[in-house]
Amino acid sequence: MPPAESAVMLAELLALGLVGEYDVVAGRRGLAHEVTSVVVGTSLRQLDELPAGCLPLFPRERLAVEEVSADVALRVAHRRGLAGLVVERTTHALPEITGRLADRFGMPLVLVARLDAHAAAAAVDRHLRGPRLAGLRMVDAMLTRLRQVPDSAEGLLAAVQAAAGVPAAMVDGRGLTVAGDPATVDPATRAELVKRLPPGGPAAPVTLFGDGHTLICHPATVADGLPANLWLVARLPLAGRGMVESVGRVLALASWAYTAWIATKSLDGEREARYRAVVLADVVEYADDIAPGTSERATALGWRLSGWHVGIHLNIDQAVGPGVRPTSLIAGLERVLRDNDLPHDLIQRPGGWATWRTQDAEPEPEEVDRLARRLGHALRTFRDDHPGVLVAGGLGAGHDGAEGIGASLHEARQASLLARARGGSGAVETFGSMSVDRLLSGWQRSEPLLRATSSLLAPLREVDPGGDLVRTLMVYLDHESSATATANVLNVHRNTVLQRLERIRALLPLDLSQPNDRLVAHLAARAVADEDT
Repeated sequence: MPPAESAVMLAELLALGLVGEYDVVAGRRGLAHEVTSVVVGTSLRQLDELPAGCLPLFPRERLAVEEVSADVALRVAHRRGLAGLVVERTTHALPEITGRLADRFGMPLVLVARLDAHAAAAAVDRHLRGPRLAGLRMVDAMLTRLRQVPDSAEGLLAAVQAAAGVPAAMVDGRGLTVAGDPATVDPATRAELVKRLPPGGPAAPVTLFGDGHTLICHPATVADGLPANLWLVARLPLAGRGMVESVGRVLALASWAYTAWIATKSLDGEREARYRAVVLADVVEYADDIAPGTSERATALGWRLSGWHVGIHLNIDQAVGPGVRPTSLIAGLERVLRDNDLPHDLIQRPGGWATWRTQDAEPEPEEVDRLARRLGHALRTFRDDHPGVLVAGGLGAGHDGAEGIGASLHEARQASLLARARGGSGAVETFGSMSVDRLLSGWQRSEPLLRATSSLLAPLREVDPGGDLVRTLMVYLDHESSATATANVLNVHRNTVLQRLERIRALLPLDLSQPNDRLVAHLAARAVADEDT
């Protein structure tokens, strides 16, 4: 049960560091004693005159724990109902009989190194006279530290520990520590904590009173009433309600600062990603006449427009499962690329994500092959860590100058589509006119593909035995889904092409707006056209 609001327990005073660096050597079960006053101890006779709940602080010259006078002091303190005995530590060991006596009485015997009894008594007295004022000082200390917002969870928790003077950590819904002091939530307490944390729905602060300690948990959410994935936790000794509320306010401030930080970080990341995509689009589109402003922005991003560029394109299947968005996986993919010494600043492009490597000299084929092997290893690692996510990669050939960035990225995208269709998740292909033609030729001659494509395009061949619909589909996809270019190649009116495409979309179980469906339709049309010839 929580202690009374006005109660200030010995454990609370010790945890706040008001008496200095301490060690409870015996009588620990009395740490819940309420402290009502404090004095500097002068003699054993003085103890018989102190009121119940008083806490005497003895310098070593007034009371030595290794002498028999310590046993007498414990008996008097127990009889008078004192809160405990705080004694300055000496170089001598505590006699065993003295420790057993303190344990039997439940009278805390606290040894303090270099005890400044008068300063400690003044600090304890201030806290006893105004525990809420002490809580306000704690909150003020946290606000002062938050003037410079920490840039990590560890930094934020360090601020909490400095302001509140207690261990603090961040835990997930399983009670496992993800940042901060691991001792904040011990294994014995974790199971009980998990029971108290709401498994779903709105989250609210939780206070857990355990055996000799108190856990205060505050959800890390961007707004009240939202579910929480992470919790800020502080571990206190047994404490009065005023102390619990004060530390709870510190955690609430920390939660606000943390969610503001991650929201700002996320927003900055999204802005930077969009900005990089816009700059890259300008570089690719106007490579032959790049404006000075574009060159300046590329330079600010650390891009080198001169030199030889090898493009990398990653294709992430859009249908990775319910509730999973490919963009949420990009940070993990970037980490895997970085760990494999690959370019890792991914930029969203049509059909996937792109990056590139730049070097002074034209890359040898062996260099591109080594790059492909590292990329393959990275993608397989990512695939194994994310079951159900389909990812494939492609590398373009080396191209020179600013124009080379777009050229190599275009080739890399084509190679990634081939890798996805041929090798499945984790596959990588490099681009080259010979290798692409060879791959297409091999696929188009395979019996399984011929059977599959024949079945897929059967609806078109049934309604149009002459093959106009299949030819229109192939030419349309050959010319990057341009109805005008298709009409020119087939020597028909553009409206005729549009009417045929409308029939094709109605007959095929495919969505030609989706990259994977377009690839399947393209390969099928080519295979059937090759079979017919």
